[in-house]
Amino acid sequence: MSGSKDNVNTTGAENEPRDLGFGILFKTDLFEFILPRVDFNVTRLLFKDESKFFNRFSANIIASHGLVYTDSKIYAQQDEGVNLIYEKSKGRRGNIGKTTEAVTSYGLGLSYIINDRFDIGVESTIRNVWNDVLDAWGSEGSANDKYSFTSVGITYHLRKRKEVVRTGDVVPDELAAVVGEVENEAEVAVENESEVEKEAVKEKDVVLEKEAVVERVEEEAKVEEAVVVPVIKEKKEEVAAEIPEKIEIVANKLTVDDFKNDVIKFELNSNKETSALNNQVKSIAEKLKNSPSTKITLGGYTDRSGSTAFNKVLSIQRAKWVKDQLVGKYDISNDRITVVGYGETGTTEGYDPNSRKVEVVEVR
Repeated sequence: MSGSKDNVNTTGAENEPRDLGFGILFKTDLFEFILPRVDFNVTRLLFKDESKFFNRFSANIIASHGLVYTDSKIYAQQDEGVNLIYEKSKGRRGNIGKTTEAVTSYGLGLSYIINDRFDIGVESTIRNVWNDVLDAWGSEGSANDKYSFTSVGITYHLRKRKEVVRTGDVVPDELAAVVGEVENEAEVAVENESEVEKEAVKEKDVVLEKEAVVERVEEEAKVEEAVVVPVIKEKKEEVAAEIPEKIEIVANKLTVDDFKNDVIKFELNSNKETSALNNQVKSIAEKLKNSPSTKITLGGYTDRSGSTAFNKVLSIQRAKWVKDQLVGKYDISNDRITVVGYGETGTTEGYDPNSRKVEVVEVR
């Protein structure tokens, strides 16, 4: 940094006998070491992920403290070839201009997220140096020297960020489309379930009717047991052969508790496949295959790190991913599985890993 003072008489210099008139120039080299530094994100406090623009753009209040090393030199305005040396009493720090002092900074920073790797930003701060010789010339009183610092730069993130903008990735139309798709699937599943229930009622009626026939035959057999017993046995075998094999034994019916250990957890902002996730999906598939008439509802959840709209869609996508795996990879019938997204319901923490999950919430 550099500057000038016009009211200083150069004849006061110890190492320069010439009269170079009034006015000096000072030039100071600086080296800073700042620790710690605090950034307060104002936009995040005001908008809380509810604005697409302010998810990418942020304004920060900056404060820091550290040390600054300075090396200051004084020259005459008429002749910059000689570094003028003054006594300490006249403002120069001894015969040298080198010193290390504390420095406190405060200011404002603006940044904008370009993509998942790059940010661009500008910062402007005021540096308050805890001495009065930054310009190599002391002033009357105890005022500290100050200087401003402005920088423009690009930040590169070595690790790719999983999520750059939350609210901006989910627009109302997309939210409506995903929710509408799930609702349509639910309606179809209800209709299919009604048809299956009707068929089950018919099958049950047939079974009861055949069982009544068996009871009648047994009653008649009591009258003429010696003659009719062989006929009853044959009749029972015929009736039993006609009972549908697909009627499931009640003891084999599953409940929600049977799936309590099959909770599928996801990484932050993710609904993609991992081997660990597939192990839990496989466990659910095996239980459904062993109980062919069981139907389930999969519930998806998220933590509270994103906006409400984003979390709603992400929870539905997670549940749909599990359903797609069960249907496509394990041949479970599509109409046996419905999905619902609960978003951030049930959690109060921002980044709670136990809330990023899909689980069986209903068994029919």
